[in-house]
Amino acid sequence: MTKALGCLAHLVLIVGLTIGIDQATGAHVAAALRPWVGLVAATLLVLGASNVFHLLRGYGQGDSSRGALLARAATGEPPAEGGPMLVTGTVRAEGAALRAPLSGTECVAYQYRLYKRARVAVGDRRRTTVYWGGYACQPFTIDTDARAVRVVGMPDFVDEPNRDRSSATIERTRTYLAATPFDEVAGAEVVSLFGTMVGDRVGNAQAGLRRDWHRANTSPDAATLRFEEHVLPVGATVSAAGHWLPDRRVLGPDPGGLGGSPLTVVTGGPTPLLRRNTALPSSAIAVALFGLVLLVLGAAVVWAASQGHLAHLPALE
Repeated sequence: MTKALGCLAHLVLIVGLTIGIDQATGAHVAAALRPWVGLVAATLLVLGASNVFHLLRGYGQGDSSRGALLARAATGEPPAEGGPMLVTGTVRAEGAALRAPLSGTECVAYQYRLYKRARVAVGDRRRTTVYWGGYACQPFTIDTDARAVRVVGMPDFVDEPNRDRSSATIERTRTYLAATPFDEVAGAEVVSLFGTMVGDRVGNAQAGLRRDWHRANTSPDAATLRFEEHVLPVGATVSAAGHWLPDRRVLGPDPGGLGGSPLTVVTGGPTPLLRRNTALPSSAIAVALFGLVLLVLGAAVVWAASQGHLAHLPALE
């Protein structure tokens, strides 16, 4: 709700400032550029001012700063009032672990796809056609140096996928395809499937979930396909980034729904997650510099318009 109100406030400010800039500079701007000049300038100025406003309100400082999140990652200490959190430790399954379908790895989450890539008729581009795909997760625990942190949600994997196509993997995959009931997907259902996948990434899968789907009316031999599989293995040292929910005492996706950020995991330390998970704060210096650049660009557009530099563009003559 807070994010929605913030976006609405930004839109209202941009519209109002666009009208004001157009009224002040419109007489000096080529007709074909009105009111686009005002819109561009207003957007740059509002976004730049927003960065400055957030910094003045303490963004990137104190308990929610990058430094504080990194410092608490190894101990699993959660933020006092909920919010972004990083945690590093060893993965432990709650109950029976999952088994990754292609590699057979014991894990708490996996994602896979079997696909082909073919060159399109024009150019050097290649088209990817996925024939089987799926994912699954279950609630699990990350044991840090000081405490155990419970984690829920379908993770977004940062590590590169395993692409092994050994004979053992191919046979295991054939067995899995033969024994698994798949949802058949065709035509417009692919779009619906994409929406479901996005929803699963930002939803709190408290009891876990599993989905397996197959491209309808196709049956290529697994040996002719490319393999990709992500796994979150039991016993691995990993880092996870997400949102701490103090009422449930779990780490999971940002509770903002489709506008939120997913739970993100990576093998090893948490540094790669600072670039990947959008729930984590950017550095205060980066926010300040970006805000300054936006303000300067916005002011430059207004100045150029007011001085008549946008009144006679050769391309519009």
